[in-house]
Amino acid sequence: MKKIYILVGAVLLLVLVIMCWFFIFQYYDFAQNLGKKSEEAALQESSRFIGTWETDFIEGDTRLIGYNGILIFHGDKTGSIGGLPSTWELKEGQVIIYYYEGISSVTYDYSFSEEETHLTLTNSNGFLEYFKSEG
Repeated sequence: MKKIYILVGAVLLLVLVIMCWFFIFQYYDFAQNLGKKSEEAALQESSRFIGTWETDFIEGDTRLIGYNGILIFHGDKTGSIGGLPSTWELKEGQVIIYYYEGISSVTYDYSFSEEETHLTLTNSNGFLEYFKSEG
């Protein structure tokens, strides 16, 4: 009788190990795919920025002091802000633009028009609307 308990216990332990093994690999695959999907989504969101964006420059506009109203975003996360070399990143639903070799930065909330031809950047100073340049 004692041998049967040992045999049943061993079989149950084997079944439990097999089930754990199966669920661990299922979870691992799920986590890997989830990471890939979020990377793909981030890449797709970043690609919306790529290009040259212009705004109407209004002399004396305090939001544009020392700035010509042109933003350029490259796919390698470099670009320029008003002619100054810059880098940029998307983080927590905002675009952060670093300039003066990363010493200074500006953070904006952003939204695109439905056609993705207009980009609105908003921060505590107000908002600026940009249109995508053909050149």
